[in-house]
Amino acid sequence: MKFYQILIVQQLDFLIIKEVFMKFRKDFVTNSSSSSYVCEICGRTESGWDMGLSEAEMMECVNGHTFCNDEALKRPSKKELIQMILENEWNKDRWDSEIRDNRDFTEEELIVMEEDDLWDNFCSESGYYDVPECVCPICQFIEYSEYDLSAYLLKEYGVSRDEVFAEVKQLNKRRRKLYENEYITYVCKKFDLNPTEIVANWKEKFGTYNAFKKWLRG
Repeated sequence: MKFYQILIVQQLDFLIIKEVFMKFRKDFVTNSSSSSYVCEICGRTESGWDMGLSEAEMMECVNGHTFCNDEALKRPSKKELIQMILENEWNKDRWDSEIRDNRDFTEEELIVMEEDDLWDNFCSESGYYDVPECVCPICQFIEYSEYDLSAYLLKEYGVSRDEVFAEVKQLNKRRRKLYENEYITYVCKKFDLNPTEIVANWKEKFGTYNAFKKWLRG
């Protein structure tokens, strides 16, 4: 084979390798996704490719509140967990990895399980998603999310978001969105309110977070 023929073959091999490599990179990027999580209590933000709540060291409750693991309230005892599982029937039609099928678990079976297994497999999804209200500071009215507080203020005091946004636009005509903290600040200043005191009264006024949600929808 002549020199120029060898050179052409080498160039073709390089192009084939390059094409395969670029396809691999394209497929890799296409199949990956970026995730971002924000703690609704402290405001810490974590983001990354294919990141889950466990990597972000956060959890999400059944009502959709996202918060840092170290913000979570103390987990119930094993006895209390079993009681919660039975009362809410979380033991019904659950996945059993040994038989690779769903079935109901008896109280006797729950008692001999490890506490972490009860928490991860019955009370939540892998311990980070759909965690019960009892460990969520927002559901227990110890902390608050800006979304919840702004929704409460809107219904209780009737100040339209358009009114507040108009004030914001006067300061910055390029603004296209009203942030929750801006609405909260405006209404609290207008009526001389303290957000912490408002939320502190929610426990007595509503009792549970579900009752609070029902009130907001009413």
